[in-house]
Amino acid sequence: MKTSPPTTGARPLLLRPLPKRLLLGLTLAVAAATLYLGASFALLLHTNHKTIEARAVNGTMADARRIESYAREVERYTAELQEALEASPFDERRFVELVYRREADSPWKVSLELCLVDSASGLRRALEHKELEPVFRRLRLTLTERARPAETPKAAPAAGWQPARWDGRKHAMTAAYLLPIAPKEEQPIGWIQAGVQMEQLTSLLNRRDMGSYGYRFIAEREGALIAHPSRELLVRGFNILRHAAAAYSAGNAAAVAAAFRNGEPTTVLEPNELSRQPSLVRFEPVARTGWMSGVTLVTGELSVSDAVLKRRSLQLLSAAVALLLLSGLTLFLFSRSGPSLSGIRRLSLLSTALLLAGLLALWTLQVARGKPSPYAEGCITTTLQVERHLEAERRQARRSGAPEPQAIETGILLRSARLDEASQTADLSGILWQRIPDGTDPALAEGLRFPDQIETRLQEEYRIREGGHTVVGRSFTTRIRQDFKTSLYPFDRLDITLRIRPPKDFSPVLFIPDLAAYKLLSPSARTLVADNFSVPGWRIDDTYFTLSRHTYGIDYGQRLADGDRYLKDLVLNVSMGRDWVGTFVSVLIPVFVILTILYSGIRMITNDAEGRKRFNFDAMRTSVIGATLTLFLIFAVKNARGEVVAEDILYVEKIYFMIYFAILANIFIAIALTEEHRFPLFAYRNGLIFRYLYWPFYIGLLYLITLTSFS
Repeated sequence: MKTSPPTTGARPLLLRPLPKRLLLGLTLAVAAATLYLGASFALLLHTNHKTIEARAVNGTMADARRIESYAREVERYTAELQEALEASPFDERRFVELVYRREADSPWKVSLELCLVDSASGLRRALEHKELEPVFRRLRLTLTERARPAETPKAAPAAGWQPARWDGRKHAMTAAYLLPIAPKEEQPIGWIQAGVQMEQLTSLLNRRDMGSYGYRFIAEREGALIAHPSRELLVRGFNILRHAAAAYSAGNAAAVAAAFRNGEPTTVLEPNELSRQPSLVRFEPVARTGWMSGVTLVTGELSVSDAVLKRRSLQLLSAAVALLLLSGLTLFLFSRSGPSLSGIRRLSLLSTALLLAGLLALWTLQVARGKPSPYAEGCITTTLQVERHLEAERRQARRSGAPEPQAIETGILLRSARLDEASQTADLSGILWQRIPDGTDPALAEGLRFPDQIETRLQEEYRIREGGHTVVGRSFTTRIRQDFKTSLYPFDRLDITLRIRPPKDFSPVLFIPDLAAYKLLSPSARTLVADNFSVPGWRIDDTYFTLSRHTYGIDYGQRLADGDRYLKDLVLNVSMGRDWVGTFVSVLIPVFVILTILYSGIRMITNDAEGRKRFNFDAMRTSVIGATLTLFLIFAVKNARGEVVAEDILYVEKIYFMIYFAILANIFIAIALTEEHRFPLFAYRNGLIFRYLYWPFYIGLLYLITLTSFS
């Protein structure tokens, strides 16, 4: 009976001396690279936070200065009218000149209210002259009669800026500046006040772009909001001080209360009142009016893009994993007792744990930071962006001699969606509305279409007249073609793009987003879909508008056209990531189960007769297990290809290819270990080295596959 050659005196290949200086130098180099990447990453985050804070500070300071300037102008204008009304005799021409000059020169649209008591009969008769009637009607100047201020104190508010109030007739929050009318320092015979709609003021402020997404608000010294994107908050009298006391941390609530009380600026980091997203909230006092100008910046929208964070994180993670692996190997080789089998075992466990942690970190990064930045895609969140787009279209029309663009505000709300990945289609339903300005050609303005549609049903739900516009609302159901990019399955993403185009190509009609219809246009707030909107198997990350124009490199047969012919679309984008938890359980956990089964074969295979008898395991059984697992993988790949349509090799298929390799390697090792004449590497303790290298090798290979796929 032949016995295996003695192996006690053999020294495994991995325990032979290595160039220690080279390894030590490599470890130090990787340590320096890791330190550099970590420091630069920390500096990037710190600088980004300071940039956001500086943007908020500069934005509110600029807004406060503009409000001060406008308030000063309104005060000067009201004082001039006061002087003209107090003049004796009353100069009608001077009064009319002041009113019309204000209308022509100032961006503020003010409404004037003149209140007179009975003793002002002479001035009243002069103002009620027929020649002044067109002035009153055109410039929203109202003449009313009230009791003498001395007789009714409540009817005579103090001069200066008055508390803002919600005007139910105008559906707007209005602030007013008031001055008494007292000719020759006599008892006041009335007062004049200039009313300013706060919505118009904020629209003027919004012409200054803050660089990225944010929204402005204005509050009175007592905390009541008087300007805000949400009309609901204005109508119900939302108070920022009460909100801060109830929702902010104790320190931030105290800081906000002190800022309002002392008229000082302050900055806090708290969830905003609309979407509850973490936001940087900056308050800046407006001394002239007693208001607080504020800016809310959603930090998730203004921070470094996810693509940059992902790239930097991958670099730092790879360097850290390499450093820890090299450090473990260095300690193993430089240990006082020298390399040993117990040291190899500890190094194997350490390497496996590090690589597995790195693999989990890669998956987490892909889920958390794998989405593209909406701002890199050109998302529309401010009126300034829309105005710039319209101006560019007007310049293009003038150069080409085309008709002036006719802009139609268009809004949409998605209510449901169903995806068919096999046919690469999406069924969408929701409501879509348009605000058609008076004077727009009905033949061009009526209707819309979805260029990517396979079939669509539109039904008009309402049509109303409102403020110089015809508002038309339609419900819709459409099936559109979509490009499912599934190469990273099950960590892939999908961007649903619904293109909305005027009914006739190359018409002057231009669809623009109805930004005023939405309280909050932060992409991550997902305001373009209903609250209960969901897509089975997917999570919704962002929703936003973009504006696109296409030529496709053709002239559409119009040879005499000056310049390219563009197709212009308003695009609704819904960015989604696959719900990876269920897919992870069904796809990736079986991979680790298969690796464990294969490891058991390496663990039990031996050339010792007693060992084979105890385990009842040999090369033939290894081959049978390998064939069974191969059959399982074939069906798994077929199932994955049936769920998604892939133009490239899927990420999960690369993992399956690794399993194919592991099966073949196991069969080869099993045959080599049971041979009578074996190489020393196989002979040493029946393949002990392979058992120690198994998990670090395959987890490391899985880590490299994931790193290269996600980079």
